[in-house]
Amino acid sequence: MTSGATDGYAEKLSTGLTAAWRLALLTAVEFLVAVLFDSGPVWLYLLPILAAKAWIIMDYFMHIRHIKQEEQG
Repeated sequence: MTSGATDGYAEKLSTGLTAAWRLALLTAVEFLVAVLFDSGPVWLYLLPILAAKAWIIMDYFMHIRHIKQEEQG
């Protein structure tokens, strides 16, 4: 038998792991870009990756999407 608290924990764990995997994937891509593009302004290539990582952190861990929905509704 599972309780509502256990179901909520499993959902939160799954959400956290999803965020962690996405951040890990973007970090690997970020590393490859930094290693492969050693000439020119590398930060231009890294900027979209960093923006995506920032959005994942704000969305999954800071719940920015839920805050915006509460303000509107």
